Amino acid sequence: MGRTCVRRRRLVALCAAIGLVGVLSGPVAHAVGVGGSAEAKRPRTYVVRPGDTLWAIAKRHYGAGSRYRSIHAANRRLRSPHSIHACQRVYLPPAVRRT
Repeated sequence: MGRTCVRRRRLVALCAAIGLVGVLSGPVAHAVGVGGSAEAKRPRTYVVRPGDTLWAIAKRHYGAGSRYRSIHAANRRLRSPHSIHACQRVYLPPAVRRT
């Protein structure tokens, strides 16, 4: 686990413990789910947690696991959609609405 990931988790836990979650802004606010509109709550990047798969991430963020291909295509540094690791950042492309 990288230092940045550990530091972020400690900061979020500390802020939650002392009640500052409501006043956070920026990336930490997105990590704990506080902020303005629904669009602001949907992060553009995602930090992979242990046990995550691209399918599960796509299901969580887009409502359809089959969108894992678009996440893989948007992240060229991923050699395979099956090789993601904890604390790795992946870019989440905006959802495309089909009419």
